Amino acid sequence: MLKQILRSSLAVIIIMFISKYSWAEYRSYADSMSIPRHHHTTTLLQNGKVLVCAGGWNGLYQTASCEIFDPLTNIWSSTDSLDVHREKHTATLLPNAKVLVAGGFYYDQYTLSSCEIYDPSTATWIYTDSMNTKRRLHTATLCPDGKVLVVAGYSAGTTCEVYDYATGSWSPTDSIETPRFNHTATLLSNGKVLVAGGHSGSDFFSSCEIYDPTYGTWSITDSLNQARYGHTATLLPDGKVLVSGGWPITSSCEIYDPQTEAWAYTDSMNCQRVYHTATLFNNTQILVTGGYVYPGAISACEIYNVTNDTWAMTDTLNTERFFHTAILLQDYGVFVTGGEARYNYTSSCETYDSLTGIEETTVKEQIPHISILPNPFSHSNGVMEIKYVLTKQLQVKLTLYNILGEKMKILVDEKQDRGYYKVHWNGTDTTGKKVSSGLYFCRFKAGDFIDTKKLLFLK
Repeated sequence: MLKQILRSSLAVIIIMFISKYSWAEYRSYADSMSIPRHHHTTTLLQNGKVLVCAGGWNGLYQTASCEIFDPLTNIWSSTDSLDVHREKHTATLLPNAKVLVAGGFYYDQYTLSSCEIYDPSTATWIYTDSMNTKRRLHTATLCPDGKVLVVAGYSAGTTCEVYDYATGSWSPTDSIETPRFNHTATLLSNGKVLVAGGHSGSDFFSSCEIYDPTYGTWSITDSLNQARYGHTATLLPDGKVLVSGGWPITSSCEIYDPQTEAWAYTDSMNCQRVYHTATLFNNTQILVTGGYVYPGAISACEIYNVTNDTWAMTDTLNTERFFHTAILLQDYGVFVTGGEARYNYTSSCETYDSLTGIEETTVKEQIPHISILPNPFSHSNGVMEIKYVLTKQLQVKLTLYNILGEKMKILVDEKQDRGYYKVHWNGTDTTGKKVSSGLYFCRFKAGDFIDTKKLLFLK
């Protein structure tokens, strides 16, 4: 038993070593979304895939379409559409693995109270109980008891309500003191919810409030040092909350300490920004991407070091954007989708490699490009097809490795002209022997371009 544990631990260590040092240079490219989107939502499902829902798609109209991104294959696929077109809504992963979409804006119906539930097992949407109040630009927070707290929003005043997924119904809860939208709501380590900033359309706020789900009540806490909306709020590993940027456009940042219930300024970002994203990764750093600064979207990104409370610039986005989304993918870095660019709207997606700090474009047209289908791959179903495209003549090498990083088979090693290529693998090593089920890696090198893909082989 001890040997088995040690063997498994060694394999994990080797994988980590290869990922961090040998394969840190590899880049993954994926298709763009089917349409441009902004004010959409992205939700990491329990199966590791990403659900993108609705959003505005040309500045005037909303869409009901939804898509699924698979980080393992770097491929988008369509899924069932919402019944109602919407943007500026919320999407919350429920304890039962389903996704609740609530409210939003549709130009024909304006602010919405309708809600829908997505079931990943059937890939379908169904209606659920509507909220008691129409709202958009609100917040939705999954509380420790499994219920979803929705707070205020445009045209919703100070009202708040709670969704119980077990009964599929909404019920009112205690109202906040200040009507607000474009605020933030953060689930604290103690199970309470911190609401910070926001605006009412005619004014913007520094006020903050705390919700206690045990009693269903709100209480006032220390105000931000600076009134702001369109900012971000990120829970830090020590239980504190970092707020960054916002409108009026600023680079200032503040930290809230739940123990003292007080805000204090911390190191400012290098860039002023609003409508950006902030994502905690590696439990030690926060990646801020894009945002808006007059006269439009920016591509600048920076990293907040949790240990020493300082900011440093990092690789820029390939596409300027705001009103986009960013989500942490386990083992795949920070995934950025869509948004409003400086002169248009974008369907492009990018991945920030948390190991190398490389911002990688996932625009569909970006080449060289490699894709592998199907994945996972069962030998009984035929062969695995590896496809790639070259923009010019390049030396190409396609190599398979096992989980220990040992070279298993070279599929291609030659100079190839510009064009599309397909290579097939039948599940054998260089001797022609069938390999065992498990995880393998495919290394694709074309000139200076390098990419790697994970292959799951099943017998």
